[in-house]
Amino acid sequence: MMATAITRSPGDVRVRQVRRIRTRLSRLERQVKGIELMYDDGHPCPEILDQVASARIALDDLGLLILRDHVRGCFEPVVYDSDQEAAATRLMLAVRRFVASA
Repeated sequence: MMATAITRSPGDVRVRQVRRIRTRLSRLERQVKGIELMYDDGHPCPEILDQVASARIALDDLGLLILRDHVRGCFEPVVYDSDQEAAATRLMLAVRRFVASA
């Protein structure tokens, strides 16, 4: 019996990536809401700051995931296109904005 290879289209990969990013955004939204509730309930400052630090790390991770998605979007089409310089410029602008915000 031969094994059948499962092929996935680029659209399937894109759908999964969008779902992954939206899931992380939802988690971040709940995390920030939790920080707001902690503040309103008068939790000690160090506990709130721990949660803020955790949210910041999660936000940075989300940024990297989005940046990775952008890199794939910039460079996968370059395989079929000769405009590598423009793709590299778009990538560097996105990286520069992300790094500057850190």
